[in-house]
Amino acid sequence: MYQLHYPIIKSIPPLNTAMPWDILLAYIYTDSIAQFDNSERTVSSTARWATMHDTLAGLITYNYKMTDYNPIIFTQYLNEISLNARTRYRTSIIDVRDNIRAALLKAAPKPADRLGLYSLLYPDYILRVRITGIDSMLIKPHPSLINPYKFRATADVIDTLKGMVFTTCAQQFLARTPVNEWPNVMMDPKYPCIEFQYSHGNYFDPNMNGEPWLYPDRDPSFAQSDGGFQMQVGQEAIVFLSHYGQRYDSTKDYFDLNLEPQASYNALPIINGQVRDINHIWSGRTMISYDDWKARFYELREKILTGKYN
Repeated sequence: MYQLHYPIIKSIPPLNTAMPWDILLAYIYTDSIAQFDNSERTVSSTARWATMHDTLAGLITYNYKMTDYNPIIFTQYLNEISLNARTRYRTSIIDVRDNIRAALLKAAPKPADRLGLYSLLYPDYILRVRITGIDSMLIKPHPSLINPYKFRATADVIDTLKGMVFTTCAQQFLARTPVNEWPNVMMDPKYPCIEFQYSHGNYFDPNMNGEPWLYPDRDPSFAQSDGGFQMQVGQEAIVFLSHYGQRYDSTKDYFDLNLEPQASYNALPIINGQVRDINHIWSGRTMISYDDWKARFYELREKILTGKYN
């Protein structure tokens, strides 16, 4: 439907000499766990953690760093491990990642920090954007009556907070278009442009499965009259995005880049320079200036990078 196209990674793990030393070592360490932890002890251990300790803090730090450095190749690498399970690899790093996310939510010492830290760690991207276009198509193969459409938002990226590498709209156009149909000139405007997806189902029943949802309140800037999620052209927001649904062939990987409900319930609207946070994920204030919100972002980010949560 609206998948992004990425060239396959030809080296597993995807090491190169341009990587910072700590990222290079993190890939080597991660690959060793994936290859040689035959008993999956890392998965079972991380699933039990509920208090902060040095090992959990270190795993959180390097998961964040590897994602932030290049979410595309990190996502491709994690999926390559899954595709090669029981041949080259023995342990699912995706399962380890999911476990440390859940552990952080339980283990962060300050309750006021937990949802913000979780929203920092969970997605591949955190971006300040301005919506410039919205396209839609019926969900394949069988649209539901409640949630029939998949939407693709096109947006200018005004500020990149997490996920330092992404493909622009121009790069995606060229990746999808036969070479003989490329335009003679194609340049990105002042702000780089990105494409991402959502559906009305990005807002859902806060008591789904009988469990209270992390973020029970839907922001009216995004909520339709029936409660479903919808964005509008011209809106500014902080969006939280993750890759899902890998497909692949011999030369490319294909992913959906979706709004992430797990992180700050998809997005926070920016209204006249003020960030609205109705679930009080980042602070106790409903409205906060973007500069103050960004300072809070960096305060929590520093805790993840240093492993010091007190």
